[in-house]
Amino acid sequence: MADNLVIARANKLAYPSLSDVKANVIQKYDVLDFANVPKVAFFIIDKNGKIHWRSTHSGRDPNDLPKMGELLDVAKKIQ
Repeated sequence: MADNLVIARANKLAYPSLSDVKANVIQKYDVLDFANVPKVAFFIIDKNGKIHWRSTHSGRDPNDLPKMGELLDVAKKIQ
């Protein structure tokens, strides 16, 4: 959780972020591939639990991942 706080503070986010090392949340949000391997996934969820943005990726191609600016733009819109 410490890394999550560092990211939030560095980007002046008014909400928490989550890195799910043990895959507990990954299983609940159904982002496992056909081989039961977690995908790289990003969610922007408001205080009420509504998902405003979701993006899943195999993680094999770093160019396939969303850009930080894209994530921050969506997050700022729901603040």
